[in-house]
Amino acid sequence: MKLLVETSDSIETIVEENEGKKEHYLSGIFMQAEETNRNGRMYSLPILTRETNRYIEEKVNHNRALGELNHPTDPTINLERVSHMIREMKIDGNHILGKAKVLDTPCGNIVRGLMEGGVKIGVSSRGVGSLIQKGDHSEVGDDFQLAAVDVVYDPSAPKAFVESVMESVDWLWNEDTKSFVRSETEKVNEASAHSWFSTLVDMKTDLRHLQEKTMFLMDENQKLRVLVEEKTKKDVQRKERKMERLIESTKKQIEENVSTKLREKREEKTLEIFDRFLAEISKH
Repeated sequence: MKLLVETSDSIETIVEENEGKKEHYLSGIFMQAEETNRNGRMYSLPILTRETNRYIEEKVNHNRALGELNHPTDPTINLERVSHMIREMKIDGNHILGKAKVLDTPCGNIVRGLMEGGVKIGVSSRGVGSLIQKGDHSEVGDDFQLAAVDVVYDPSAPKAFVESVMESVDWLWNEDTKSFVRSETEKVNEASAHSWFSTLVDMKTDLRHLQEKTMFLMDENQKLRVLVEEKTKKDVQRKERKMERLIESTKKQIEENVSTKLREKREEKTLEIFDRFLAEISKH
């Protein structure tokens, strides 16, 4: 079965006051039966009636009818992308009418901002089912299951985009988990693509780590160079101070030796004079 996405731009934006707080709603035609849509498909009224009633009973009545912003590529709900919750759904002739409340989530705030800015937005039903070619159009099979109704910025998304990105995958119903899963072929392809992508990510991660290590080593080398320069400078300064002390000490020693020699020389000369004096006295 394929993921089937149908868009509608017959949507009205509504702002209601609730206890002084503004609440934003999207209201209008969510799906249409018995008409060939822009994707060349037709949904029979019995199938849409059955799925609408099931969706109301299982989702809407239990506040679990969540939708996402833009075109998700699988039938499951990604809570990180949730923007709104459907509060009402009903069947009116061949039209499935609905009313959705914009939630206070990151994606919901984007939708609210678009609405307040006057941007035209629409909705897109998302379901899984088989197709039966009937002349110039395809009829959706009885195995169709409605998964969600999403908010889209461009309701007239190119058919080629929908077919290549969303409807190229085969989905199978898992009775144990009560959910749709990709077929084994899709899993193998996805695993191969994921492996290639993981390898690329790992390579980029390794490259980034190598660059970080290189920058770290360069930084450490610079720090080491600074430390060596500082140490060399300190060693030179220490040696200069030691040399200055040695010179000063030597100078003092020389001065002291000179003073001593001079003193000794003066004393020697004084004694010599005194001896001559005594010798002259003894003659008389």
